[in-house]
Amino acid sequence: NILGYAPIDIVDSAETREAILSYDGGTYKLYSGTDFYLMTKMISGGSLNNASFELQQDIDMSGITIEPIVNDEYEGTINGANHCVSNLTIRGIKIKVGNEEEVFCALFKFTNINTTIKNIRFDNLNLINENVGTATLYVGAFEAKNEASGNTARTFSKCVVNIGQFEDGNAASEVYFGGLVGQFNYKLEITDCHVI
Repeated sequence: NILGYAPIDIVDSAETREAILSYDGGTYKLYSGTDFYLMTKMISGGSLNNASFELQQDIDMSGITIEPIVNDEYEGTINGANHCVSNLTIRGIKIKVGNEEEVFCALFKFTNINTTIKNIRFDNLNLINENVGTATLYVGAFEAKNEASGNTARTFSKCVVNIGQFEDGNAASEVYFGGLVGQFNYKLEITDCHVI
C-alpha cells in the first residue's frame, strides 16, 4: 500500500483506487482502514466483479464510515485470513424499490449467488440508520436482503460478528434484522459462523 493510512478524501477517486491497493497473485491485499473502505467503493463501482480481497492484518476502522456495497454482480471472495475488522460503522442507505422505499444496512445490499465471505471477525460492528420513517429496514452484518436466486449458494464461512450498536432510525414500518443477513429468501450456505 503506497499511501498507508492516507486520508480518504485524497484516495477516493476512480483513478486512484486500483493503483493504491496492493495486488499480488490475483488477490488485492488489505492492510488498513483506507484499504477496506476502498474495497467497498471498488466493488460498488462494478470494476472488479470477480476480484478476491484478503486481509493481511487486523484492521481498525475507527473514524471511517462506509455505506453498503450496492453492486449485485460481485462474484468474488473476501477472505479475512482469520483477522479482525474492528469498530466498523455502516450507515444505511434508502433506495426506492418500485413504489416502496427500503433502507439497507449491511456490508452488501444484496450478494450474488457466487459471493464468498470467509475467515473474518467483525468486532464492535455499528449499524446506523437515520430517518427511516415508513421505509422497510433490512439490517445484517454481511447482507441486508438475500435476493439473488439460482442453483449456486453464496457462502459465509468461519465468520464471527459482534454487534456493538444498532440504531433503527425511528423505523415506523417493518424491520428485518439478523446477525449475518437481515432477510433471507434464497440459497445461502453458512458454515461455522457465530454472532456474539
